[in-house]
Amino acid sequence: MSRHAVQKIILLSLAAVLLCVYILQISIGGKSKTQTLTTKEDITSLEICSGSDQANTLILSKNGEKYTVSNANGSETYDADATTASSLFDNIREIHILGNAAKQSSANEERFGLDQNSRIAVKVKAGDEVIRTVNIGKNSSSGSQSYLTLDDSNQIMISSASMHTIYAVTMDSLRSKEVYTVSGDAITQISVNTEEGSFTVNKTQQAAAATGTDENGQEISIPTSQWTLTSSSNTEISAELDQEKTSEWASYISSLNAASWADEKTFSQNTSERGSLTFASNGITYKIQFYEIEGDENQMLCSCNVIPYRFYVSKYLAQKFMRTLSDISSGGEND
Repeated sequence: MSRHAVQKIILLSLAAVLLCVYILQISIGGKSKTQTLTTKEDITSLEICSGSDQANTLILSKNGEKYTVSNANGSETYDADATTASSLFDNIREIHILGNAAKQSSANEERFGLDQNSRIAVKVKAGDEVIRTVNIGKNSSSGSQSYLTLDDSNQIMISSASMHTIYAVTMDSLRSKEVYTVSGDAITQISVNTEEGSFTVNKTQQAAAATGTDENGQEISIPTSQWTLTSSSNTEISAELDQEKTSEWASYISSLNAASWADEKTFSQNTSERGSLTFASNGITYKIQFYEIEGDENQMLCSCNVIPYRFYVSKYLAQKFMRTLSDISSGGEND
């Protein structure tokens, strides 16, 4: 028999062995079923505690479609981000278990990140009743599963989700970052006041300035708006506003989200006032104050009259809010 023929036989034999292994894996895998543990009660709150200090507990509550987050003693309560909060409720409502990793013991708890100092404890409540207790350990080596224990079970289980990553939350990560949201079309006045100067623009309706057709094909008059410069600290500048740029600016400032919230308890940064933006919408005046932070090249501290909390935004966003008159004038820059 030639050497080439022997090599061919060996390769075919290896292929046959690999095929058998593959079929066996499919057979074994087909018999392994993920167990889904579902909470049937209507969950009203989650108590999430990282580590052994109960003072670190965060209470995430649901009332209708609204979520709030509070600290352990209830002295701080804020609106929670609905998307994040909903995800935490959903992931605890249905837990998918791949199997058991080990029996509970001190050694195994430390090995799987379930000791008191490392675990994340989640109490699931319906009203005042605790309906499920989940202790979440570390993620698996792949990062796509986590180890956990449920209620009084003595088994350390493997979940199909990276629960440790999902529930490693902080007050800031759970808080809604929304400062305000209005309609850009409803903004009728914008003022900017900085060390470089100040100006105000107003929007007025021009009745019957354009025509169109209604749903029945009848010709109708369509009111249009016109932005005008009503005041400026620099009397030497006679600016003709670019209507498209000014309308785009109004749309941009119509919503504001914080990058993060300032910790009022530990706040000690040196700041200096940089400027302010004020606008009117539906009879309400909104004023955002911007402050430079000593030694920080990336963000600014802000306050807004419609909320009691200070917050941070990027310097890029601050510049887009506090535009100059040349930014919105015909022939000006708008980058």
